[in-house]
Amino acid sequence: MACGTSAPGPSAHDHPDSAVAPADVEVAPTDVPVAPTDVPVAPTDAPPRTLQALNDCAPDGSDVVDMTGMANPVVVSGSAPEGHGFVFTPKCVRLRVGQALTFRIDQVTAGTWQVHPLRAGWIEDGSEVADPSSPIPFRDEGEADVQVAFTTGGTYPFYCTRHYLTGHVGAVHVVDR
Repeated sequence: MACGTSAPGPSAHDHPDSAVAPADVEVAPTDVPVAPTDVPVAPTDAPPRTLQALNDCAPDGSDVVDMTGMANPVVVSGSAPEGHGFVFTPKCVRLRVGQALTFRIDQVTAGTWQVHPLRAGWIEDGSEVADPSSPIPFRDEGEADVQVAFTTGGTYPFYCTRHYLTGHVGAVHVVDR
């Protein structure tokens, strides 16, 4: 070697302990969000369900209220901005697997579950279609809240057995996120 010149030293690509990764190697990002691990999910033998539009509640409709971040989500039967008691508020909701939803009767406008019985299912061509596989129980008496845990993703429609033709219907869309 000539004086004043030196052999090229090792580059970052040649040294295994280098902090610089080679250009052809992907580096995993460190800011990727991680799903929460604190959501308890009970095992279930229920068949898989899909998200679908039932009771005028499309999964991605503009009227769906996203409650996935709420600690205690509630749907009220009988409460309405218009002052009549023939609706669920909100009508269409989104929850995540493992969340519970409280169904509450508005005692001022609706009275009791006897006045507005709650049933799992949907309305098809003006007729009731009950859903016995749903975790939403039938309730036709009292005024106590009904709390339902959703352990499987999918769509869970519900309705008032007396007023479904006037729009007293709704649906819960349960997602895995």
